[in-house]
Amino acid sequence: MPVLRNQVQAGEVRDRACETLPTGVTHIREYVGSMSSELAKMARVQGDERLACLLELAAEMAKR
Repeated sequence: MPVLRNQVQAGEVRDRACETLPTGVTHIREYVGSMSSELAKMARVQGDERLACLLELAAEMAKR
């Protein structure tokens, strides 16, 4: 299973998240993306715009 974080090798930073992901990981990412979107809506309703923006960012990252 690929590591989903940046790694430094020979002075270069490689983004391993762009590699093809196994099916189980894809399902988890879909779940995290959906849940983050819903939590962002809830945070916005409660007036926490900063948290809402961070959760939307997490949702976008999960789609990649």
